Amino acid sequence: MRFFWGRFLIWLLCAQSIFSGGCNSREKPTAETAEINLLRKSSLTLFEERLLGLVRESEDLARDVSSKKATPLEARMRLNELKNIWAEFAAEHPDSIEAQILYGKFLRSARLDESAYNVFLNVDKKNPNLAVVKQQLSTYEAEQKDFKNSYLHIKEAAALEPDSPVYLAQLGELLFKAGADLEKSGVLPKENRDFEMLEAFRRASELERESFDFLARYAQAFYDVSSPDWNKALEAWKRAEGVAPLGFEKDEARLHIAKISIGLGKLDEAEIALQNIKAENYSKQRDSLETLLEKKKSEILNSQNLSE
Repeated sequence: MRFFWGRFLIWLLCAQSIFSGGCNSREKPTAETAEINLLRKSSLTLFEERLLGLVRESEDLARDVSSKKATPLEARMRLNELKNIWAEFAAEHPDSIEAQILYGKFLRSARLDESAYNVFLNVDKKNPNLAVVKQQLSTYEAEQKDFKNSYLHIKEAAALEPDSPVYLAQLGELLFKAGADLEKSGVLPKENRDFEMLEAFRRASELERESFDFLARYAQAFYDVSSPDWNKALEAWKRAEGVAPLGFEKDEARLHIAKISIGLGKLDEAEIALQNIKAENYSKQRDSLETLLEKKKSEILNSQNLSE
């Protein structure tokens, strides 16, 4: 039940964003998904009033659920009523992209995933140039382990909106999680998978230069490829450390900086990184790397003594 209402609240935020021009969820709002900004219009059509009314009803329900003003039984009854109203509204406006996308998202929030998928398929047939629709299709297909179509759809989303880090990150995650399946199905060879995954995460991190999460995910991806460029990985972790807002995130980056620096023989850099790690949660990893660092130093010293 908690997961269900969490999904519903996330849908509501995206629905609100279509009217206010922004979205802080996992999806980036686009001109295609919201050609009108209802809250800024001086007058509304009947269609717009009804669409906005549905969103506001959903807002009221979400608020009552969050504050526990509505009992679980009452909340479910109200949600079932909303489902029926949404279905009628969508049926009355089959050619409205805004209405159909919001209806599809509402169905997803209500865990009617297959029904939502069919709605997005119909929208995609009418307009195949909507990145947010491609993303919705890809998400469902990945859940159903239809990785080939999921890959094709999220690639299309990223191509339609190349400046969206969200679509690029989703492409990278799909390649990370389903790369082996895509290789077996012949969709792309492993070397292509490695390149595309790294490139997707790199481009996402370039678009979100101040985001630790995006930068760290790009840096982490080097561990998941066959022939990593550890110097690039090191630079990526240094960038992540530089933007990390919290101490434990900086320490996480420093652990990776130390580990990679030791492997590259940059022992002074590794030592500085380890000295700056303060979080107790990372003490075991830090101690382990310090032991490895001392071992490497001893090996170099012994090698120098033998050569003299």
